[in-house]
Amino acid sequence: MMAASHTDSIDEADARQCPILLQRYVLSKFLGAGCYAVVYSARDLITGADVAIKLLRPQWSHAKSAMLRVRMEANAYRMLAGEQIPSLRQEHRLPDGRPFLVLDLVHGITLDRLLRTSELPISAVLDLGYQLLAVLARVHRMGFVHGDVMPKNVMLEPHPHLGAMVKLIDLASCKHIQRGRHVFHIDVERSHEMDWSYASPEQVERRETDIRSDLYAVAAVLHRALAGIPYPSSLERVLNRALSPNPNGRYASAEQLGSALFEVMLETRTAKGRAAWQQTRWSCVADDQPVDDTRGQAVSTATIACMLAILALLVAWLSGPARTMSGSASTPPEPELTHLPSHISAPSISADMGDSATKSTVRAREKPRRSERNHRRKRKRGNAKRVLR
Repeated sequence: MMAASHTDSIDEADARQCPILLQRYVLSKFLGAGCYAVVYSARDLITGADVAIKLLRPQWSHAKSAMLRVRMEANAYRMLAGEQIPSLRQEHRLPDGRPFLVLDLVHGITLDRLLRTSELPISAVLDLGYQLLAVLARVHRMGFVHGDVMPKNVMLEPHPHLGAMVKLIDLASCKHIQRGRHVFHIDVERSHEMDWSYASPEQVERRETDIRSDLYAVAAVLHRALAGIPYPSSLERVLNRALSPNPNGRYASAEQLGSALFEVMLETRTAKGRAAWQQTRWSCVADDQPVDDTRGQAVSTATIACMLAILALLVAWLSGPARTMSGSASTPPEPELTHLPSHISAPSISADMGDSATKSTVRAREKPRRSERNHRRKRKRGNAKRVLR
């Protein structure tokens, strides 16, 4: 999970000396190491869950700077925990005073390992970049800068709908943006662990940096993933802008760079590219079984069909009869009978029949009115006779 600066045998020996932490976490496999900490996979005996243990090295057990770093990293995990960043489960201390973090274990492969063993199609690289920018946009909105985006800190976990989900790990360099100043500084100790191939010029020169350094690193990661793959000039323009030596010449946010990448995705995702993407994108990411992506396709198809149906209903409503201000439709014209069954013949209506029919209708309407008037007259006469008596 981090750049290994020591041999695996030393870390495995350290695990053998301390195979169970706090009578709860059984260390099972060495995952990686950095200048400050070592990472193992472990089994939680209480919950039965597989977890990742990030343990501070013994030589740093009494260093205040190392203790502060662990607390800051734990705080970053608490605030940024989400679907694409591992959650912090527990924070403990060993009897010798060393702190360690218990994190969700990511079941997948690092982008670094994937690029060393496989060549991804351009559509896969663009999709990975888009997901990475999505999680960075959330990190930046929460007021943090990751500060160490590189292939070793990007993991791909099999996902039933997406094929694979990008996970951003190792928040040791993650810093909160100072209020009023969108800057942070690289620690001198941490700089020994960084892969400077993906660091921005301002990081290399140890100048003030901001979220645009993360965007530079994303572009550098994509450039590494696209090595040896022909790609369109539109993508070259996007990467050149993101890799500008001057931070002011880059994209201002992860959303802007993501939008530019999405436009390129629309250009390159042809039927042929889509087929190649479906065949190769996660074949080397899945653990043992191929990922079933049909459910995600079915969900997408159903969603699109539902949206088209709603749109068709809306168009039909708008193109229908003219609406009044109250929203009700005007009275539709009487339909014309253009076809009758063979056993029914249309009657021939003459002018005389029309006149007589009209007169009979008028008489029928006037008859109850005349009877009512006659009834009122009779009542008046009866009342007048009683008064005279």
